[in-house]
Amino acid sequence: MPGLFDITAKDPVITLDQDQRGETSFTVTNISGRAWRARAIIVAESPEAQSWLSIEGQADRDFAVAGTQQYTVRVVAPSDASPGTYTFRLDMAREDVPDEDYTEGPSVAFEVKAVERKPAFPLWMIFVLVGVLVIVGSVIAYLVFRKPPQGSDSTTTATVTMAPTDTPAPPTDTPMPPTDTPTPPDLVITKISSPLRRLFGSRTFETNVTLSNQGGTAAGAFKVRGSFTFPGVPSSQTENVAGLGPGESITIPFGPIEYNKTGEYTATFRVDVDDQVDENNEFNNESSLQFRISLLELEVIIPTP
Repeated sequence: MPGLFDITAKDPVITLDQDQRGETSFTVTNISGRAWRARAIIVAESPEAQSWLSIEGQADRDFAVAGTQQYTVRVVAPSDASPGTYTFRLDMAREDVPDEDYTEGPSVAFEVKAVERKPAFPLWMIFVLVGVLVIVGSVIAYLVFRKPPQGSDSTTTATVTMAPTDTPAPPTDTPMPPTDTPTPPDLVITKISSPLRRLFGSRTFETNVTLSNQGGTAAGAFKVRGSFTFPGVPSSQTENVAGLGPGESITIPFGPIEYNKTGEYTATFRVDVDDQVDENNEFNNESSLQFRISLLELEVIIPTP
């Protein structure tokens, strides 16, 4: 039978940084014609790499008819990992029967490079250095503590006369240039106001997201995106931020967001979605919030005559 979901990968190959870290995203669309609660499952071709892979956020999510979800998969390879190319895929399965009804995603590859190890300090060099120190110490001790020859009672005094000079001595308190370099900007989401409330006669809600620059330098212009799981309405909202100085914070309102169904949802917010800012830490830009929306409506039933 055809798969329930269409799964596409953003990058077929992930390039890991010098710390053997990286990430990519998958777009999952419900093409079954029915609403499902589904689970994302990471399948590594090599069992060794299974523990290096993780899904950011919730793996189990609700899919409306033709609904779409974004999954971010992170790779963190240990320093002692075997060099080579590894592959994995993101599969989707119905939560109630994950072993019977599932869809396999495309394969994504990443390369683990060999870590260059510095050669250990040779042991023989330690013995050579110790021997040199012993010889130098013996010569100094001999010159300091030796006795003058017998029969010699005269003492030779050397007189050194310094010629006057008009050249001034160089200053001794020369200030050293500063060596501390400010750290690059670091944009993080520090607070999401919870929309957990009960609404009456309304199908919209609003929430505020607070951003902060925890780095040592100012960040230029960037974008903030909020993604919502409401079926049948636009699933994201993007806001522009002109910039943020070091230590500064800004609160951005999102909404009003319309919804057409009550239930539990997830709102995911990501700062610098287009990677416009070169940050000190690129792995702390996203934060999620789960909430429930309940709608109180008044229904009047008129008896049929």
